[in-house]
Formats: sequence, structure tokens, C-alpha cells
Amino acid sequence: MNTLTNTATVINSIRYTVKGRAAWETFVTENKITRDMISETAKALASLAYPNEDTVQTVTVDGKKVRTTYGNAVQAAAFNLRNVLADEDDSPKEVALRVSLSGEGGGSAKVDMESELGKQILAFLAAQN
Repeated sequence: MNTLTNTATVINSIRYTVKGRAAWETFVTENKITRDMISETAKALASLAYPNEDTVQTVTVDGKKVRTTYGNAVQAAAFNLRNVLADEDDSPKEVALRVSLSGEGGGSAKVDMESELGKQILAFLAAQN
């Protein structure tokens, strides 16, 4: 393996992540956060972490969607909330399949998994494994 350089910040980030789990667990418990609250809670935390940022999660730069600092903060908060709540929630989840068409005139839609198309897609995916 090559010698690693510029590791101080990365090592501190790893240590913070390891130690931070307890803080997230306490936050979730004290605030009675549920899985249904993840999105709004993550946005609220991102606004507190970056109060001077616009609350836009993505912008288009050179034709590509790029996540903003606020958007990254929302994603980080949501990741940690889901991570903590995953241990506590073993109830069945609704499965949603979203399909998108890229290019000119593209769009997206949610496929009803009980529909014939949904069943065909599930059968196709199951056959791939």
C-alpha cells in the first residue's frame, strides 16, 4: 500500500463519525423522532448547521445537477437519522418503484407494484438474481 498523505482531517472525520453515533441516538430519543419525521428534521438540522445558506438542495451547473452545501447537509442528517432509526424499526415498508426517462421530453413516474406492469418488473428483477 502506498503511504497515505494529508490524513489528519480524514482521520478526525472518522473519529467524529464513530463518536457521533451516541449523539444521534440521544437526539432521536429526546426529540421523539420517527421515520416519518426524517425529511423535515433533516432539513431543519441543515438550516441550523448552515443558517446563511439558501434552502435549495440542488442547482444546475454546466447542465448537471450539483448538490449545494445545504443539500449535502440535508443528506448527511437524513443518513444519520435513518441509520439510528433502522435499529428500532423492523416494520414492513411500502415499496415504491420510480422510473425515469432521460433526454428530451423525459419525465418520471411511480409504478404501482400491484399493477400488471409492477408485477412484471418484479418478476424480471427476481429472475436477474
